[in-house]
Amino acid sequence: MTPSSTSHPQVDKQIESGEYFLKPKEREHKEKKARAEEQTATSLVNQAEKRAKAFVAPVESAEADVGERVKSKRKRERAEKAE
Repeated sequence: MTPSSTSHPQVDKQIESGEYFLKPKEREHKEKKARAEEQTATSLVNQAEKRAKAFVAPVESAEADVGERVKSKRKRERAEKAE
């Protein structure tokens, strides 16, 4: 093992990627660009989810349907008795 590979693995990664040789303003620009791309991707995903929610049908409960049927049946029976 060489001392450079064990002492600074982060620097080694930066050298391999070419990031080590960038000027500070270039680094900032690169980081801002990466953040902007990530933000754009996230906003696109959020917009897609929001649009998808608009098209989801509301959940209907079976109990409400049964309750309505019972009420209408009772009304019909009362109407028949009244005649």
